[in-house]
Amino acid sequence: MHGNDCNDLPLFNGPHIRQIRFERALECLDLRTAVEAAPEEWKAAVEEMAVVLEQAGRPVRAVRGWELLAIFEPVRAAARCGFHGGPLLDTAGELIDLVCEDGLQPVEHWLLNYAWFTRQLRLDDIRDALDAEDMLAVAPFAVPGDARAFAWYLLDAGGQRYVGPSVGVIEARQRLQRISEVAFRRYLARV
Repeated sequence: MHGNDCNDLPLFNGPHIRQIRFERALECLDLRTAVEAAPEEWKAAVEEMAVVLEQAGRPVRAVRGWELLAIFEPVRAAARCGFHGGPLLDTAGELIDLVCEDGLQPVEHWLLNYAWFTRQLRLDDIRDALDAEDMLAVAPFAVPGDARAFAWYLLDAGGQRYVGPSVGVIEARQRLQRISEVAFRRYLARV
């Protein structure tokens, strides 16, 4: 092959390129690029999501934006929507069933943690959610049933520098257990 012959390869040309651009743009919440690359049948929904998020100022707190994102990323959108105080989106059925099975309430607050337990979200996603709520800098009280505090200590127990002042992995795990014994067992099964 010669230098310019590479441009003719199917890897670099074709309809899949637009789909890849769209998916990557959504991942980064680069909504201008997502609108441009969106499939025609989704374009109106993506444009509406872009308008909602631009009006909200901070994308992560725009509950309507997370509701619209559920069309494309059902688990992530449901988890973030619930974490940020939005309604329970039924787009994450299996996760909702797990949280209900464990008896944790409100269900929507726990979806973020459970999405990590089931390997559907990464620790970076939890960090982003906590950062959006300005919760990274200070360790929260380990109140039983507090899904947000659980998320904070989940990051701290991960052993990476996601949160401000670490309480240490061992203490973080003890606090996770205090917040929810049943969620802590799911955490142990994941690690």
